[in-house]
Amino acid sequence: FLVSCLTMEMQPQSDRTKSYRAYSIKKELYEFRPLVFSLNTQWGQGKEGLPKHVTKDALQQIDEDGAFNFLTSICYIKGTAAAEILPQWMFGACVVMLFCFVCQFIVPGGQIPVPVDLQKVHGLIGSITGFLLVFRTNLAYDRYYEGRKLVGNMLNASREVISSAYAFLPREDLDEEDIAKMQWIKEHIRRKSLVLWSVIRHSLRESIIGFQDGCGLDEEIDGTENGTPAHFKKFWYLDPVKPEIAWIISESEKKELDPIPAGLRPCAVITEIRCACLQLSLYMINPKGMTIQIFESSKAVMDFYKAAARIIGTPVPFPYTHMLNTLVFFFVYCTPVVYHGDFASGRGWIATFLVTFCAYGLLEIGVKLENPFGFDDVDHDLEDFGRKMSKESDMIAKITAKEYSAKNSFLQEMYAPPSWRRRHMKDAIAAMKREEKGGFEGFDEVVKRDEKVQKGPSMARRTLNPLLGASKK
Repeated sequence: FLVSCLTMEMQPQSDRTKSYRAYSIKKELYEFRPLVFSLNTQWGQGKEGLPKHVTKDALQQIDEDGAFNFLTSICYIKGTAAAEILPQWMFGACVVMLFCFVCQFIVPGGQIPVPVDLQKVHGLIGSITGFLLVFRTNLAYDRYYEGRKLVGNMLNASREVISSAYAFLPREDLDEEDIAKMQWIKEHIRRKSLVLWSVIRHSLRESIIGFQDGCGLDEEIDGTENGTPAHFKKFWYLDPVKPEIAWIISESEKKELDPIPAGLRPCAVITEIRCACLQLSLYMINPKGMTIQIFESSKAVMDFYKAAARIIGTPVPFPYTHMLNTLVFFFVYCTPVVYHGDFASGRGWIATFLVTFCAYGLLEIGVKLENPFGFDDVDHDLEDFGRKMSKESDMIAKITAKEYSAKNSFLQEMYAPPSWRRRHMKDAIAAMKREEKGGFEGFDEVVKRDEKVQKGPSMARRTLNPLLGASKK
């Protein structure tokens, strides 16, 4: 039972309903065959037959503790706003060159007649534009930070679901068949929790912007269907982002999820987890406590997911965006008009360069941070979160399996009759008293003797037989 959740699955019978109502756990256990084994190898990207996996570049960080960071920090280009506003810089250079040409060869005296109040209006528009840009950037960063908190809360709640399924104590009267079914349900919940994170990620990212460029799937089908990229709608189960969903769902599960829209799949998977929780509660000492814990954690997952979906589904209003872009355009490209001159004077170049960098740089930062669930370098690495969750769930399964082993003395004492526990404590106290009086047997010897006794017949038989014999006498 220390193996991963990918090794075994309960095979449903032919008469099983395909709805998401509670279902009965059957007695037969069959080998779980992930969807990846039923795929062909048309992609040619390895023995698994999955598309190519594109590793996301690590986000660059500036060393703020360095003595010369004020010089090295300006040398970063990749992943910054400076790399995205190159077209605006080129257009600004063309505008400056145009006014320099007019001043040099067309206008007599090299000065264009500019209205007197244009410079004052330019400064006023700059103040208004700066305020709107700062407000836009702060709003975008709030969405970015809120998205990070929601992703962390979703994973924490999902981990609580898995931990609750594994950590609650089972009943002591279970036979081997019941233990096998109970263990399968636990693995089923763990596997479904990983599927849940995959479909949540699909709903937040791939169903909106498609697969990452370079994986091969984005080149198969072009266009969209009802706002969803066509290649995602057809090949969603081939998603190469780790943990690959093709390894954790079966062919029957793929057929059940295929007609469901991407935004509703998390709700369907959560319902399956809750149904499995109700079945698992039949084998627990405290079924009510486990059910309440898992239901509350699963509800938290859905609440956080809906909050994250609202971030994507609530863009900045179009009138605000249109007004801001218009003000930025006129403010930036009126700068060469205010500070114009011929080629020899060099006027307008530095002012236009700095104004373009400030205005369009802040605007680009707001655009990048508005949706924190994309594939940009600055976006949250959802794949890394999924890998961490997979490792944590595997560790939970292994630790609990070790702690709840039949050879664990703690559980033996928990399940033993009270008379045995009292006798064990009396022996320990007596040994301590003898050790204080200089007796021949200390506490360590008693513990070793008890460990040897535990390797003998069953605990209940060792405890109850002397009591029954005393009763008969």
